Amino acid sequence: RLTEKGNNAFHPNGFTTLGAGTARDRRHSSAKGTFGPPVVFYTAAMTGVAALILPGAAFEARLREVLRSRVEFIELIGEDLVAAGGKRTRPTVTFLAAQALGLGDHDPRWQTVTDLAVCIELLHSASLLHDDLIDDADTRRGQQAAFRRFGNVVSVMSGDFMLARLLTLLAAMPQGPALTRAFGQTASQICEGEVLQ
Repeated sequence: RLTEKGNNAFHPNGFTTLGAGTARDRRHSSAKGTFGPPVVFYTAAMTGVAALILPGAAFEARLREVLRSRVEFIELIGEDLVAAGGKRTRPTVTFLAAQALGLGDHDPRWQTVTDLAVCIELLHSASLLHDDLIDDADTRRGQQAAFRRFGNVVSVMSGDFMLARLLTLLAAMPQGPALTRAFGQTASQICEGEVLQ
């Protein structure tokens, strides 16, 4: 189980570490008062494994910042995206890949990792805005679909706004042209897949 950085850390054997301290053997009582198998919590100090950095408040703040707009409807759809949360699977994979390559949040390049994760989330979210309209969906993440609340034009243009914002972020990154090309190819495949579907 992965947990957000802070007092919690992830152990590769699947055990969650809970801050500093010693290993603890916890048993869960059942309704009959018997005890289940022990669940052992190891500390990062005991295992030598550092805490993993996962998208959290800093990621959400950056996403909110990138989605700011002077146009109220676009701002509202952007705020809905941040507030709705979601699993943030794509940003999580981005963060984990960067850490597997040896980067951490104290590295000066970590802001680029965060921005790349934001770009990936924006591409995904833009495709969802367009997809909901195409599929005539009623809801998205438990809320009324954006095009049902704000109309087709606002929803589509908000998705396009997200794409424009991610292009702006990519342009400022090292290897910007290569990243822009990769995102363009990905967006093309998403469009082709939607038409084939």
